[in-house]
Amino acid sequence: MKPLTRLALCLLFFLLHVSPAMGQKVPSETGAVRQFVQGFYDWYTPIVKRTTDPVPPYVIAIRSRRSDFTTILERALARDWAEQKKVEGYSVGLEYDPFINAQDTEDRYEVGKVRQAGRAFMVEVHGVAGRKVNAKPDVVAKVVKYGGKYRFENFLYPDNGGNLLSVLKGLAADRKRGGP
Repeated sequence: MKPLTRLALCLLFFLLHVSPAMGQKVPSETGAVRQFVQGFYDWYTPIVKRTTDPVPPYVIAIRSRRSDFTTILERALARDWAEQKKVEGYSVGLEYDPFINAQDTEDRYEVGKVRQAGRAFMVEVHGVAGRKVNAKPDVVAKVVKYGGKYRFENFLYPDNGGNLLSVLKGLAADRKRGGP
């Protein structure tokens, strides 16, 4: 077989086997993270909006979707709720929803920019009231891939520069000192 014929056959073989795969869109990692976070908020927002249960929506989330959170975050939230249940009449724990960074819920939440920062992904989450999307993110979800699955590692609060793990650590320290 002539070298040019062999080359043409190899090229034809390659194109026949590779071209169907080239037409398929493979989701990027940031796209997969975007889907994970949006899926969580699509599930979570109706719970926040309709709950009259004395159990806060974030507790329902860590119980129902434990694998969506890192162990450290899930345990810190569970400890905070356990301490709050011991006290009646005043708050010794979270007084706002940690996943939306508010006491009042918007109509829905929409993922904005997603950027990779080392091994983590920083995902902006914007509240949406009617058709108006909040210009600034209400919260930035820090997502990591652990055990082949995306998980929330922390939630950052752009309005005050804080984050959920720091808030929970501060509340635990306050309780240890005996103060609210």
